[in-house]
Order: sequence, then structure tokens, then C-alpha cells
Amino acid sequence: MSAFAGIGDEAAAASGRWVLAGVAAELAARLRASPTFIRVLILIAAYLQFWPAFGIYCVAALVLPHDGRRLPDWSNLVGLLRALALMGVAVVGLGTLSLDDSVFNQSPPVWIAFGGVELLLWLVVLDSRRPAQAVPAHEDRRVVLSAAPPVAAALALAAVMELFPQAPVGRLLDLVLIVLGLLGWVQGQRLNTRVYTAACLPLGLVALLLAGGGARLAGGVGKLIATPTSVRAGHDYTRAVGFVQLDLGRLRPGSGQRTSHWSANAGIGTVQIVVPADALTTVHVAIGSGNLSWAQLRFGHAQAFMLTRTIQITPSQASGGAALRARQRLTVDATVGRGCVEIESVSSQAFC
Repeated sequence: MSAFAGIGDEAAAASGRWVLAGVAAELAARLRASPTFIRVLILIAAYLQFWPAFGIYCVAALVLPHDGRRLPDWSNLVGLLRALALMGVAVVGLGTLSLDDSVFNQSPPVWIAFGGVELLLWLVVLDSRRPAQAVPAHEDRRVVLSAAPPVAAALALAAVMELFPQAPVGRLLDLVLIVLGLLGWVQGQRLNTRVYTAACLPLGLVALLLAGGGARLAGGVGKLIATPTSVRAGHDYTRAVGFVQLDLGRLRPGSGQRTSHWSANAGIGTVQIVVPADALTTVHVAIGSGNLSWAQLRFGHAQAFMLTRTIQITPSQASGGAALRARQRLTVDATVGRGCVEIESVSSQAFC
């Protein structure tokens, strides 16, 4: 046991502090190398093949004992949680809150909020480095048990969403957040409040984005492509997570009925609407966070938080300038909690 303790002492001396999950620090101590050199190698591997490298890093964080211990323990679960949390922050920072021209071209209330949230997330991650010195096992256990209820709730909601497509997962999410809030209040002394709050934040963010866009977590997961030809077809197409394409290009009005209403919804994902060239189409768009692209004559592109737009597309616009008579009127509700809405005619393409 003393030999292993010596390795742990060398790890503490060589690494200074954990930056993420302690993998580089522990490997550096065992290989008698510089932890900075090991971290550079890991970054190069991630640059070349990100997902395989990240997967291997997570496995190493889970199975590589720390501080001279013989077997993995609670500290390994803490390291794995930290790696997954950093991945989550990166996805949010590079996706939901990407700081590009489309954000800075918005008004200051948009880009200041986006930039502030992203900066705060990265500061929290970089400031929460774990000391390399041995942490008591009961503290690591407390951290893992504090993160367990929100993580278990998220996995349970994902399972319900996949197995029961018509279940009202959005309402279940609201109920789960209430229960987690009560649990945090009742068990506050036993939980690591910082970890518990951080683990609950993703669920709260999803609920906020769904509420902002009016989207629903229903309809299951995956791709849904609908090409109705009659106004008597189903008018509501929904996916909780995935891609919804509503192609109205082949739609023909029914006898005596020239007006029809349609809706396409994605809780998290993309909604694509194809409008026919012989229709006067009104599209009501609501997005919790994400992009709107409409390509008839390159009308424009918008990215924002809690975005709503009403777009009217005439037959001449949908057909690229040809003078056509409107044979039907369409009203389409396109809602997305987090993701993208694309609107295109039968003769144009949209990029989002």
C-alpha cells in the first residue's frame, strides 16, 4: 500500500490541481511526465477524432484510481460528472449561445444576454477546478448523490419520451422541476447545493425554451416526413426530439374549401415547411432559442432567444417571381423549443 501512496503523493506534487477529471494528472504521475504535456496530447487527440477521444477520456476518468488508491471510488464518478458537465457547457456555448455575427447583429438586449450567459458558464467551469490533494471519500460521495436525482429524472423523462410518444412529457418536466425544487429545499443540508443546482439547470433551461417557443415534448423521437395531398389529412405533426418536414407542395384544396390550417412542432430539433407555389401562405413561427431561415427570394435569416415571427408568402414569391393566382390559403404554425425553423418553396432551398 505504501508504494501506491507514493504514487499518489507524486501525483499531487506533479499536477498541482485537477483541471477537469484528473486523468492527465494521474497519468503524468504514473508515467513520470509533465501533466501539461499529457494535456496537450489529449487536446491533439480530441482535435483529430473528438468523440473517440472524449469517450476514451470518460472511460479513463471512470476507471483510473486517484490519489494512490488501488481501485476506482467515488472520486472517479466525480471526475466523470465533471467531464460530462464540461461537454454540456461546450454544447450550450457553441450551439444555443453561439457568439457569431447573427447574434451580434441583434439588438444589445439579445447579444448582451447571450454573451453574459456563455461567459458565466465558462467562468464557472474554469473556476471549479478540483484540488489535486486527496479529498475525503464522503465528500465525493455527497457530490455524486447530489447530482443523482436530477440526472435520474432526466434519464427517466428521456425513456418516457421514447417509449410513450403521446405522453405529455412537457407537463411531466414541469412536475419534475417542482419535485426537485422541494427536494432541494427539504434536503438542503445533506446535499451539495452547488452541484445539485448545476445538475438541475439543464432541465430548467429545456423547460424555459419550450415555454418560449410554445413547443411540446410529445410525438416521440426521430424523423417525421409528411406530404399531405388533401386538406382532410392530419393537420398536426409533432416530434419531441428530431426532424419534422411538412411538405405542402402537393396539397390540393378540397371542393368548396380553400383555407386550411396546419401545425408542425419540434421540442428540440428542426421544423421544415415547404409551401406550394399556388397558395397564399401565412406562417406563424415561434422559437424558444435558435434559427429561422426563409429562402423565398432570400428574404432573410434571424437568430434570437424567444423569437416570434409572422411571415406571409405570396404565390409570386413562392414561385420565384412568376405571376400565379392563389388557389388556396394556408396558415401554418411552426414551433420549436430549441432548434431551427426552415421555410422554403417548391423551387428554392433554405439553409439554417
